[in-house]
Amino acid sequence: MSDPVGEVDDGSVFDENPPLDVDAGAAATVVAAVIAKDRSRKWVPATETLELGSSTSWRPGAIGKGPAVLHVALLDTLPKFVARRLAAAHAQGYRIHVALTMAALFKPPWAKLLTEVDANVYVVDDFNKRARYKRRHALAAIADLQIPTSPTDRAVIGTIALDQMDAGTAQEKGRRLEALLDFLFSQVSDFRVVLRNHRNKSQEIDLTLQIDNFSQRVWHGKPLILVEAKNRRTKADQPTFSVLVTKIRTKRQSVKLGFLVSTKGFTADLERESLRYSESDLCVVLIGPDELRELLKADDLDEQLERMVIRSLVE
Repeated sequence: MSDPVGEVDDGSVFDENPPLDVDAGAAATVVAAVIAKDRSRKWVPATETLELGSSTSWRPGAIGKGPAVLHVALLDTLPKFVARRLAAAHAQGYRIHVALTMAALFKPPWAKLLTEVDANVYVVDDFNKRARYKRRHALAAIADLQIPTSPTDRAVIGTIALDQMDAGTAQEKGRRLEALLDFLFSQVSDFRVVLRNHRNKSQEIDLTLQIDNFSQRVWHGKPLILVEAKNRRTKADQPTFSVLVTKIRTKRQSVKLGFLVSTKGFTADLERESLRYSESDLCVVLIGPDELRELLKADDLDEQLERMVIRSLVE
């Protein structure tokens, strides 16, 4: 078998008997598919080795705009030398992209690493053929594929993501929070994420959840739930609340519940405005940083979220 593309021996000691990732022919096919599908990154096959410090060298599958690097991982195993190289590239400021299989996303070590390096992924065998090789944040891909995680793994992955919220540009911060919420709400038994960043002629909705499982939970009654995500330097204010209320009201009576999530919390005027709707037939649940951590760490996510909804309903 030829040497695996993207794995250059840098002279360091590998794990004992590490599994080979993928042979050169298979990797080259995947790289070509990514280049054809994701033109915005302007990918080109890598021809030079990156020096990443601490005696770590790596020739990725491709180099792209960003700067970005692409690793091809067609087995669900995660050798330590792969994790080390992706982490080193991330620390050097590269945007990490990984082409992988659905099976890898079921593996907690992969999910943890991809979250740590804030990675985008291309799922090469997505059961939805239109989504194959579609660039998505790793947490969004886990949500789309409806991959369940244990409470322990959810807490670890979610906490890593939440601790990264202040890094990067405003656009990167917003994207990161949306991906985390995508992941979190996909772990609720009754919910399925059906739209993200949906735009109509006058509005943009961060996440739309569909209630697709029958239970006795308090959120049943209307088929859809809207989620607004704010990852800014300041608290979410009253106009932000009013915009979400308008979005709920203009959805042909298909929505009665919304979640407004702010990593910096809420201003007093927003909280007063929310109380004005206590006689309304709609409910907006405010989730600040403390509540978000509670949900991520909850032993029973469904029960914890329901308690938050009930508190909002009876205020």
